Formats: sequence, structure tokens, C-alpha cells
Amino acid sequence: MAKLSIEYGKIKKDGSRSVMIRLVSGKTQKHIPTQVVLKKSDYKEYRDGRIKVTNNSKYFDIEDYLSSLQTKVNEVMRNNYGLSLTAEQIANYIFRPTRNEVRKKNFFDFAFDFIKTSGKKDKNNYQCALRNLQRFIKSTYLPFADMNVELLTRWCNSLKHTKRAQSQYLAAIRHIYNNAALQYNTDDDIILSPYLFVRFKVPKQRPAGQRALSIEQLKEFFAHEPQTINGKLAKDCALLSICLCGTNLIDLYNATCYDGEYFKYERTKTKDARADNAHIEILVDERIKPLFEKYRDKKGAKVFNFGTHASYACFYKSVLAGMLSLKNELGFDMLQFYQFRHNMATIARNELGIDKATVDEMLNHVGSNRIADIYIKKDYRQINIANKKVVDYVFENIINPQYRCQ
Repeated sequence: MAKLSIEYGKIKKDGSRSVMIRLVSGKTQKHIPTQVVLKKSDYKEYRDGRIKVTNNSKYFDIEDYLSSLQTKVNEVMRNNYGLSLTAEQIANYIFRPTRNEVRKKNFFDFAFDFIKTSGKKDKNNYQCALRNLQRFIKSTYLPFADMNVELLTRWCNSLKHTKRAQSQYLAAIRHIYNNAALQYNTDDDIILSPYLFVRFKVPKQRPAGQRALSIEQLKEFFAHEPQTINGKLAKDCALLSICLCGTNLIDLYNATCYDGEYFKYERTKTKDARADNAHIEILVDERIKPLFEKYRDKKGAKVFNFGTHASYACFYKSVLAGMLSLKNELGFDMLQFYQFRHNMATIARNELGIDKATVDEMLNHVGSNRIADIYIKKDYRQINIANKKVVDYVFENIINPQYRCQ
């Protein structure tokens, strides 16, 4: 049985205090705020802690609100007879917005609030998707009622020249919309269509194609002397990545464990979604240890201290600028840091004949052998044997044998 009672907030500096309704159901409770605030002259407090509201107008406002709330609580309990509802669940039923209120709600308001509280790692992609949609409709207001197949189709067509964005942006909107439907829909009242993204199919992202540089391009890249500070940073990070199982830039930046022999990290992108926390341990080849020393974080908080970059965003921009300057200096059509992750995998598979399952593990992917992974104790020896072959190939066939990391 749910019970309601009046409670008073702490006394503020001016002597005023807010009024709340305490909802108790079983062992759970929730405080529901009212709009009533008692001034010092509106109440009298006795020695035993009892409070008497002396302002008649506010007294009846409180009683009316309590009576109205009790009626709503009774209705909820009647409709859910036999169920043990928590105080939070009862409050959610009571204050659930009506169908018209939901359909008038601004999708963008819900979306940005959802991103803040979701704890997602790729928030930037979601924000980019929302801002692009705002530019497309030329407004920051989009009621849920206007979210339909026709709008999504037109927006999708406007993104046809950017296939990756087309897939990622619409997938982000789908995820946000489906969470809104879960929040506002009930078994008895379907307010937002759960079939919107069944009728509208989000385009699948096509394979990126051959992102890897050719062997000749790799030779040119590592033989070239960068003309900018950012270019030198980008080149060093590229060598670290290709010699460390294609480690991503953000993982180089976030890594905190290196014992002088093994470089260990948990992949930022997937660690929260995997039972093994996407942990990997890579044996560091002697030929790249000078780079570990060059960028060593002397404070010991991280493995690397890449200059004066206050955040990953600043570091990423520097490497991006470095890659752009190297692209122009070398005359390449395209040059991105992520290509060196592709190159590691391509060399491992195509040049060295390493099986795809091992390449998957080197890339710190889940892979396709999920059942076998349950039975096999985690061991990084096979990964490191394969990575040693890749590093040997890089230093014997791509980088000048006289090259020394500095």
C-alpha cells in the first residue's frame, strides 16, 4: 500500500523552507516537490519538531495538492492491482506526459539530454548527427509528431555523397528515437511508433575498401623527413601504431600501463561492452622502445606524454594537422592515421599469411570465435608472435635498415 505524507525541507538562510510530499511504497520512497515555499512568517515550529502552517492560503494549497496526488496514486494502484510497485514506478505513472504532450515534445531536447546521460563513448558522432539534421530542417525544433519516414528519406538522400555519415548519422537517430519510444510507450498506450525504423531502413555502411597504403607509399612515408612539428608527431605515432598491433590513436593517448617490456591497455571504444574489458598485452619490440622513451610521461600517470596537449581532442587535432602536412609534402591523395591500423592488418594477412582470426585478435576485436573464447584461457603469445613478424617485415622491407627511432 502506498502512503503519502507532508515533509518540509531544510531551513534556508532567510528562514524559508520548501514543502514536499513523501511517497512510500514498501521499502522504497520518493520525495515529490510542490510549488509551495513557506516564508518564515508562514509557519510555526514547535519544540518537538512539529510544524504548523499558519498561512491559510498556503495551507489549503498543500492540502489540495496532497488530495489530488492521493487520487492519482489510488488510480495507479487500482490499475496495477496485485503488483508490487516501487515509489519511483508509481511516480513515473503519475507524471507520465500525455500523448499530445509527448508528440509536441522537441526531439532535439530529448536527444541532447539522452546523450548527456547515456554514458556513450561516441557522443561526438551523435551530436554531429543532430546538428546536421538541424541544418537540414533549418530549425532547432522538431516535434516527435514530425519524425516520419518521409522526413528521414529526404534527409538520407541529402547525405548520399557521404556514405559513412549517411549510415552513422541515421543509426544514431534511430538509437535515440527507439530509446524515446521505450521511455514513453506502455503496453496499453503506444505514443511513438515502434515501427518507424522498421519501415525506414538505415543504409548499411559499405566496407571502406582498401584504406591501406601500398608498400611503396609506406616506404615513401617512413623515408620522408617531416617539415613540421606536428608532422614529426604524426609519423612517430604511425610507427607506434603499425608496430603495436594497429593500436588506435586514442588508446595510445589513454594508455597507463607499460612495464618496460609489455604495453597493456583496454580499448577505449569497446572496453565497457566486453566481458574482458577489451584488454590486450603487446610485447614491445626493441626497435621502437626509443619512441616510448621519447614520449615517456615522467609523472607516470600515463605511458605517453605527447607534448603539451591538455586533452585528447587537442592531441587528435595535432596529429590530424601533421597527417595533412605530410599528405601535402608527399603528394598523396589521402593520408589518415587510421590507415596504419589497416596496414598492420593487411601486412599480417597478405604479406605474412597470418590467419584472419589472429589478425582479429591483434586488432583487439571480439572476433567470430566467441564460444571458443569461453573455453580457452586468455593468452597473448600468439598475438605477439604474429606482431613480431609484422614488425620484422616493417623494418626489413619498408623502413631503411639504418633507420633509428629518435
